[in-house]
Amino acid sequence: MILTKKGKTMKLQVLQENLERAVGIATRFSSSRAQLPILGNILFSTRKSKIYISSTNLEISASVQIGAKVKRRRNKHSFEGCCRPYHQFSQRNYQS
Repeated sequence: MILTKKGKTMKLQVLQENLERAVGIATRFSSSRAQLPILGNILFSTRKSKIYISSTNLEISASVQIGAKVKRRRNKHSFEGCCRPYHQFSQRNYQS
C-alpha cells in the first residue's frame, strides 16, 4: 500500500488479513450519506512501525492499530495522516 499527501510518500507492508480486519472495523463507523463529506473517509496515520486506522460518525469513533513495515520517503518524521473514502476499500482494492 502506498499513501501520498502533499508530496510526501509512504510505502507500507502489512498483512492483507490484518488490513481487511482493521478497515472492516473502521468502515462501520463511516457513512456514505453523511452531511459532512469528511465523515465518509477513513484516516490512515503511522507512528514508528504501526498504522492507525480511524473513522467517526460524530456519535462514536473507532481507531484500530496494526503492525506494519513502514518506509518513509522525503520525511523522516511521522506521517501526519491521509484520508481515503471508505468505499475505495469496499471492493477489497487495497492499492491506492
